[in-house]
Amino acid sequence: MNKTLSISISLAVLIIAIAIFYYFSIFLPNTKNQELLTEQEKQESLNNCLEEAQTSFELTWDSTCSNGIGDWINICQGEQGEGCSECILPDDESEKLNLILQTNKDNCYKQYK
Repeated sequence: MNKTLSISISLAVLIIAIAIFYYFSIFLPNTKNQELLTEQEKQESLNNCLEEAQTSFELTWDSTCSNGIGDWINICQGEQGEGCSECILPDDESEKLNLILQTNKDNCYKQYK
């Protein structure tokens, strides 16, 4: 009986040791890696959403300018050289588009933060 008891205690200690080893060497690092991947995926999704909002804003701005609402003026900055132009919209149109852009960006932050 003494031998059976010592074998049972040894097996119990071995099982507990294996469980502790598994928890600290496999489970916890895996969990931390998953959290890190989730944060990276959220940041990537946020960046994509913000990029889409900016692209949509630029397309809407260009479309509005092409419809004759804006004034095209020659503005050359940096390395763009001669003949470059930019569309200036009336204040009310500009404010509308800027508000749409800000709303889209706010929605991105709400969705991915």
